[in-house]
Amino acid sequence: MRISCLTLSLLSLTLLADARLFSEQLKIQAGDNYGNNDSLLAISKNRLRTLVEKNFQSVRTQLTRTVQRCSETASPTVATRDDPVTPSPTTPAPTSRTWDQIGSDLNGKASEEVGTNIQLNEDGTLLLATGISLLKMYQSGVDDFNVRSWVLKDDLSSFVTGKYISARLGSDRLGKKGETLVVGDPEDGNGKAFVLNLKGTTWELKGTFSGVNPKDEFGYSVDISDDGKIIVIGAPGGDYAKFFDLLSQGVFWTLVLDDYSNGFGKSISIANNGNFLAVGAYNNTEVVGSVYVYELEDFYVIQRFDGNRRTTNNGYSFGHSVSMNEDGMVLAIGSYEEDVVQFLRYNPKRNQYDDIGPPASNYAGSNFGRSVSLSHSGDTAIIGAPGFMKDTVSAGRAEAYSLSIDSWNFIGGFLGEDEDDEFGTAVAFSGDGTVVAIGGLKNAGGGEDAGHVRAYSLL
Repeated sequence: MRISCLTLSLLSLTLLADARLFSEQLKIQAGDNYGNNDSLLAISKNRLRTLVEKNFQSVRTQLTRTVQRCSETASPTVATRDDPVTPSPTTPAPTSRTWDQIGSDLNGKASEEVGTNIQLNEDGTLLLATGISLLKMYQSGVDDFNVRSWVLKDDLSSFVTGKYISARLGSDRLGKKGETLVVGDPEDGNGKAFVLNLKGTTWELKGTFSGVNPKDEFGYSVDISDDGKIIVIGAPGGDYAKFFDLLSQGVFWTLVLDDYSNGFGKSISIANNGNFLAVGAYNNTEVVGSVYVYELEDFYVIQRFDGNRRTTNNGYSFGHSVSMNEDGMVLAIGSYEEDVVQFLRYNPKRNQYDDIGPPASNYAGSNFGRSVSLSHSGDTAIIGAPGFMKDTVSAGRAEAYSLSIDSWNFIGGFLGEDEDDEFGTAVAFSGDGTVVAIGGLKNAGGGEDAGHVRAYSLL
């Protein structure tokens, strides 16, 4: 198979070279045939682009087939559930779709741990990535050959100082995506969070919020409503979270739980419309982790979920990750020590959340559920399993799922690159459910612990 894989690779490179030569020949032909006749030259350019794109797509198809063939002998980047471990009986049957990586890996430099936190905007054209004292925003574009790639849009690292940075994108009051940003820096003094607004091409500091004590980890988790009006900041070291209304002169409420609430605020997810809020207390030892869901108009707890009632092996991680969809009707809760993610849907008649089928699960020890992200509709999800091992290599993995009636179907798997990459520590789904991003903070492509982020689009 190695000879076959090499042959296919050489064939693909040859086709790519032929495509480039073909393009140059067409350009020369267009110039020779039409000279300085602008109108005819414009027509020729249009025809040229059409021919080049068709030729490039043919090459791209061959390259895709090469990767698929080669994946039979090497750990593929985009995987299926064919791993040498029998899936849990609760795991939906594979219905994998085709995914294509967008551009190259976004690699950090040595010790930056890029990919600690990531987020995508509505259509997957903006990607936010954090690392150690690092905060960057990338933008994807399409070249003349209809190929997407990433370029650095803004480097906001000068705003942060700590090792662990959390950040989330919102909109401005006009609904322009990606123009308001809330950032958490839990290691700065008592911990802090701040809001940035994009004015023209410059990010300006709009407000800063501080924690009470250095051990509070204020800013460890942050989230923002889609209109940029409401922000929530978690302080799991102090077992509280703060809620701010930015349009009401910073009016805020503090959510504090006294009943075994260790780690309250470790994970936070606010519905995009700002009506519902989920807060995880993953280290709630009395009940093996818990998640609280709030209705924000009147500020009351709709429901509390306790790990000891919803998990089997008493793993102290229920609520380590949470994600709400656009209107708060769908909720995902990760329990990585159980290697499961549970999905729930709000039932307005009963004023409570009910299970959506059995939980998604993975192999023991994979840390499946360390991270989770729902699309805006709530019918697609990406789940990280940074401890996943294949063929004795623990590179990490992420899996995408799609909701069909009341069951979650596997639609794609993404494997880490190298040993101990912790690929899947952070995951993100674009709002429209067409793009996923996955962080591997220990990847060494740019140096030891440089970290990287990979993004894939659904074909």
